[in-house]
Amino acid sequence: MLSPKIKIQKSPDYTFAVAKIRAWESKLLSASVFYQLADSRGLSGLESILNSTAYGNLPASLRSLPAADRQAGKQAGKTVLSDFDDLLDAEEITTLKELRSFLKDDKFLMPFFYKRDFHNLKLFAKSKFTKVEADWLKESLVGKETLAKAIIGEDFSFLPKTYQDFLNEIWKEYEKNGNWQILDAFLEQRLYEQILNITEEFSFANYFFKAEIDLINIKTFIRCKKRDAENDLFDGLFIIGGLLDKKFFGGTGEESADKLLQRLKFTPYDILTSTEKDASGRFDEFYEMGKKCHLVLMKHLSCARYTAFGYEPILRYIFLKTNEIRNLRAVFVGKLHNVSSEEIKASIGPFNA
Repeated sequence: MLSPKIKIQKSPDYTFAVAKIRAWESKLLSASVFYQLADSRGLSGLESILNSTAYGNLPASLRSLPAADRQAGKQAGKTVLSDFDDLLDAEEITTLKELRSFLKDDKFLMPFFYKRDFHNLKLFAKSKFTKVEADWLKESLVGKETLAKAIIGEDFSFLPKTYQDFLNEIWKEYEKNGNWQILDAFLEQRLYEQILNITEEFSFANYFFKAEIDLINIKTFIRCKKRDAENDLFDGLFIIGGLLDKKFFGGTGEESADKLLQRLKFTPYDILTSTEKDASGRFDEFYEMGKKCHLVLMKHLSCARYTAFGYEPILRYIFLKTNEIRNLRAVFVGKLHNVSSEEIKASIGPFNA
């Protein structure tokens, strides 16, 4: 757990919802199932294993596309991946909407809807400024059809006022410097401002998202240093609101990634400083860092595992569900591109909290 000061707040208002998610938890895929998926032969092997799970309704294109077609070109693979992404995305939004339907106070759920909306806003902005095709919108608070209409007409008057203001602001910033990265950085900052504001009265959730901000900033700092980026790039990408302020990261001009990792040993993020070999016997920094960041958040949520009074078990379930979906996509992409089972196993996890 990140901090012993964060207590579970008991409330009978959530007992029905907690009872529901206990049943859902029993259907989450275990680590052994994921290892079977990693060891399976091709996409057909995935289907046979998933048929007995909640993910049995695979897209028709996955079952019918011949192996020769899958190897023939990128377009066929892109179509299959798009179909599978749609399936996983539908699973996630259906879960969120069903949870919301039987909660009296669903504010702590809103961050997960905001994340989906801001994913769409980024696509909207990039489609205008960088001509990147906005080809994968997510259903959320703002419907896909509404957003698609706004993108096609390059008119965001269809969007909520708050989102209009965000887009207007980055429009002006982009016109000043022409840097497309400002789109991501600005919207990411606004996303977490929204999240921290709406979860202010939910201390456990608020702390969780502050830790999430820290982990994003840590990964951003390391990425900037590894790429020898300009010293002020990290300043522009830094997200305000986490538990670690910008001073913790030192002077961006002199501080190295290794020195930052040394200081992390004395924080709740000390697990990020260890180096371990993956399942194939190699150390893969990218995969390991991502998995460890998920493990940090999972450990924070672990104390909500056995309580029946409060929203905290619901927050834990959502994280486990989205983590499961992330792992499924990693397996699927690996199989689609003929990645070895050892490398796929190295890219997935952790599996429970």
